[in-house]
This record gives sequence, structure tokens and C-alpha cells, in this order.
Amino acid sequence: MADISYASAAAAYNRSVADAAAGRVTQPAPIERQGAGTNFSEFVSDALDAARQTGVKSEVQQARAINGEIGMQEVVTAVTNAELTLQTVVSLRDKAIAAYNDILRMPI
Repeated sequence: MADISYASAAAAYNRSVADAAAGRVTQPAPIERQGAGTNFSEFVSDALDAARQTGVKSEVQQARAINGEIGMQEVVTAVTNAELTLQTVVSLRDKAIAAYNDILRMPI
């Protein structure tokens, strides 16, 4: 793994903040409720994308705080939201694995 200097890390954060300010970073899209034709895999994919975007938003907020653009309250809120989202995703993953294992143990 290559060593990363503080200057290159700060430059990367500055670029991400500039991208966010210029609108080049997408914000999490709200999950829209669709009709009965909604595919389950599309629903899961959309939910995981929204969870990923929550993490991206948290990182952007952290970069903005480093540059002194926002206060710590906004950063703490964004990080807490990302943490709760990650905990929810992990919990759902564990439930899905447990359900799969139960199916495997069913007699045929």
C-alpha cells in the first residue's frame, strides 16, 4: 500500500468539496414508491445505492468541516446518519443470511 501524504489527502478533500460545491456530487435520491410491478432486485439495488449516497454525503460534510465551511454539528449529524444506515444494512444482511440458512436446512 502506498504512503499518502497529508498534502495529497488535503488536496483530495479540497477537490471533493469543490466538486460538491459545483454540483458534480450527486445527492441521495429519494426512494420512490412504485406500483405492483416493482422488481425486488431493483428495490434492493435502489436502497443500497441510497445507503451508499448517505456515506458519500457524510464524507463530503467531513471535508467541508476540514476546510472550515460548516460546523461540527452538521458533521456529527451526517456521520450519525451514515452510521445508522450502515447498521441497518448490516442487520438486513444478517437477516437475509439467516433466512437463506433456514431454507437450506428445510427437508425436501
